[in-house]
Amino acid sequence: LHDALPICFLHADDISWTKKIKHPGSELTVGQEIEAVVIECNPEEHKIKIGMKQISANPWKEFAEQYKPGSTLEGEITSITEFGLFVKAPNGIEGLVNKANLSEEKDVPFEEAIAKYKVGDKINVFVVDVNTEKEKVAFSVREYKRKQQRDEISQYMSSNGDDDDGAYTLGDLLNTKKND
Repeated sequence: LHDALPICFLHADDISWTKKIKHPGSELTVGQEIEAVVIECNPEEHKIKIGMKQISANPWKEFAEQYKPGSTLEGEITSITEFGLFVKAPNGIEGLVNKANLSEEKDVPFEEAIAKYKVGDKINVFVVDVNTEKEKVAFSVREYKRKQQRDEISQYMSSNGDDDDGAYTLGDLLNTKKND
């Protein structure tokens, strides 16, 4: 048993950061040379765990640094399911727009909201949450539209704030009430 060669194990989850691989045989062939790193070593059992994805930077961490919750981005719809849309963002990261976050109005049936979209469409989304540990991203179309409206109101208010064009604000009302 002392002369036993170590067994190298490559789990499907350690092949790619962004591709969901169910079986390593779908990506690799017997005899194929690969570049990998040792990520775990068990000398007693003569086992070595290796990983391919660990050679490159983790795109989930890069994505989380670039797209914090509250930011927006344009992605491409990769699939449509009964629970929402999957959207591919930059760096190959794929996230979900849950069906509850698909329409601006809450009372629009999912079937009606989803009918506007098809695989391959470009779509603007709001980043709701980024979980690098679980490699999951939550997007929202509803929040994207709301942010767009808030930005337009802010832009309008700031562009009209210096002019005395007859606009009446809540502050004006409070000052009038205070002086009465």
